[in-house]
Parts: sequence; C-alpha cells; structure tokens
Amino acid sequence: MSWKKGKLVFANPEQVVLWNHEMAGQVSDGNWENSRPFDHWEDICGAEVSYSANPDDWGTQGFKPKRAYNFSSADLLEIVGDRALVAVQMAKAFPGISDKALDHSDQLVSKSDWDRLVEIAGRGDKYWVEMLDTLKTEIGLDDYEDIKFKLNDTLYDWADMVIDLRQMSEIIRKSFKGESQTTGKYSSPAIEKPKTNPLENRDILKSYDSDIEPGRKYYIVRNDDGELECTCPKGKLNQRCTHLDRFNKEREGIKETLQEKIKKLA
Repeated sequence: MSWKKGKLVFANPEQVVLWNHEMAGQVSDGNWENSRPFDHWEDICGAEVSYSANPDDWGTQGFKPKRAYNFSSADLLEIVGDRALVAVQMAKAFPGISDKALDHSDQLVSKSDWDRLVEIAGRGDKYWVEMLDTLKTEIGLDDYEDIKFKLNDTLYDWADMVIDLRQMSEIIRKSFKGESQTTGKYSSPAIEKPKTNPLENRDILKSYDSDIEPGRKYYIVRNDDGELECTCPKGKLNQRCTHLDRFNKEREGIKETLQEKIKKLA
C-alpha cells in the first residue's frame, strides 16, 4: 500500500458527507471491491477530504486516481441510495452531528428501521443500546415522526443527491483523465446550494401522495413559463413521472366529460 495521504476536494459539504459515509466504502469494500486495478482504492480512500467553492481546487492533489467511478448508477443507488440520502439530511438537519452518528443513517431510513433498532436495543445488547443512545443524544429527538420531519425540512432530496453524485463522479473522472475542472456540465460551484420552497409563488394544480414515503406529498405546479412540473425527485430531474402522467390523464378525462355534456346541451 502506498497511502500517500493526498487530498480529495469536492464541490460542497453534502458531497463530503456522501463520500465519507457511503461512497468511500463502496470504492474500497463494496461495489468496486474487485475492480481493476486492484489497488485503485488505496490512494483515493486514504486521501484527506474537503470541499471548496473554487473549481480550480476540485479533484485530487498529491496523487492521480487510478480509475473513474459512477456514483449515480441506478443499480448502486437501489441498494445504498436511501441511507446515503438520510446521511446528508442528518448532517444538514443537525449541525455538528458526529461521524459516528452519521454512520448509523440506515437506522433512520424508515419507521420500521427505527422501531427495529428500539426493539433490539430494548433487549439490552450493548452494541445496539450504544447506537440508539448515540442517535437520541445527538439528534435530541426520540419520536420517529419528529425526526423524519426534521430530515424532510432540509429540502435536500433524491434529485439533489443524484446531482451531487454525478458531480462527484465527474470531479474524480477529470482528475483521472487529467482534464480541467473548470469546463463541462458539472464545472459550476455547487457549495451550499440555496434551497427555496418549490411551491412558493407557483400555481398548485394537484397534489399526490408518495407511493414510497407515507406522509410525503408531491405537487403538480405551473412554472413561470406556463409549463407543468412535478415536485417529485424525477420531476426535478426533468424525467417523466407517474404523477404528471396521472394528472394529464385525469385532465383529459375531464375534457372528454365536458365535451360530452356540451354535446348533450346542444
């Protein structure tokens, strides 16, 4: 092992959390464990990680990555996406939270995960008792609904995470290829992205309950250009979503019904 202890610089603090609490482990022992060259993970996982608003600082310093990685792969995110998202939400919702607590983000993905933790800790197992105590102490809450409200209140969602992961992949790929960090789609600074309420000053046309997350609603809104958008993760990525499809079908159904009524009146 070389372990040069170089530097790896990302574009914002969210990306640092994603790397430290998910993607570094996937590079060394998870998704890319058996990838070539077999020592690809050593320098990059041993690097000092930080973030900068200056694209000139992004990438690796003191070493060159030995390969590129696709952190936004659908197959990968199907397995680790939920807990990676919660880790970032935890870091944003509870400033100063420890790395130890963030490493347990998988316990906050759903109410069933939290209830399972509470149940096992209640049996007295030292490891699980310590995990629960750490989370309760640092979060300051013990009711899952209150915790979930705080996480959702960060306004950081799946779409934001995918964008961050794509930019992280590009930053490492450019260092691997020796390309400039100041050119290309993901060359703009993303430090502390300002988030606003997506419903502010928008015409809300319809709301739909999330099929995955109880209590979460997504909205069909009309943007400034008069186009329809959905506030769900797919909608934010400009991808086709079931909510907008459903809304369009319902609207067509209403039109047909009105046309039938007009014909009868005529």
